Amino acid sequence: MNSPKVVNARGEERINVWLPVTLRVGWRGGLVAHASTVDLSEGGIRLRADFALRLGQDVEAMVNEDMGDPRTYRVVWVRKSEAGYSGYEAGLELLTQTNFARAA
Repeated sequence: MNSPKVVNARGEERINVWLPVTLRVGWRGGLVAHASTVDLSEGGIRLRADFALRLGQDVEAMVNEDMGDPRTYRVVWVRKSEAGYSGYEAGLELLTQTNFARAA
């Protein structure tokens, strides 16, 4: 199955695909929540959830539980889901050593 691919503003290819996501949020990752991807890129995830994440919040996310260890992301935007979908969408930027130091 071919997934539609789009290039985002940062020049990274995005792949439109639905995958389950497990999130750890809150103090010491104490809250576990579930969401799904809308699209993925090398540097981030657009996801859909029944709850709103907080702008600037760091979250630990594991996509499709079979895809390896959880990775840390920062919430860079949040909005109500598009018409026909309930809940919220959020843009998560993968935190690397470079952008983690810059944001600190």
